[in-house]
Amino acid sequence: MEERVQWFDPSLGTPIVSVSKTGLTFNRAAVVLLSRPAFVEVGVDSRDKCLVVRGVNAGGDAGTGPQPGEDDRARRALPFWRSDSPTPFVRVSNKDLIRFIKGAVPEVEIEKATKYLTRLDPERRHLVVDLRQPLGGRRRRKRG
Repeated sequence: MEERVQWFDPSLGTPIVSVSKTGLTFNRAAVVLLSRPAFVEVGVDSRDKCLVVRGVNAGGDAGTGPQPGEDDRARRALPFWRSDSPTPFVRVSNKDLIRFIKGAVPEVEIEKATKYLTRLDPERRHLVVDLRQPLGGRRRRKRG
């Protein structure tokens, strides 16, 4: 049972992925759970209404892309973490990816950025973004 437990780390907080019309944003906790891979694959489970994100070990850096001759996983991978990045979060900007997600799960909200809870699948080490669990509304800023 111990290997299936995902422990909360108060220094990171809750892993969250935001979905917007231009791409996905992974907060620091989500990036750390994925172990900061240079590339990721994103899949959609339309029945369970979730995204599945897994790191890809591809030759090269997120700035250069997978190398010629690598397997299909590497060719499908999207650039993710750059070791020289000054920010702790990652933004994957790809409108085709969002169209792909919207086609598989039409009820997902993309017109405004929506945050979703995520969890790590302990057996496969995939990050699962549950599109049925959006976080509450945005806070309004005080004016004046």
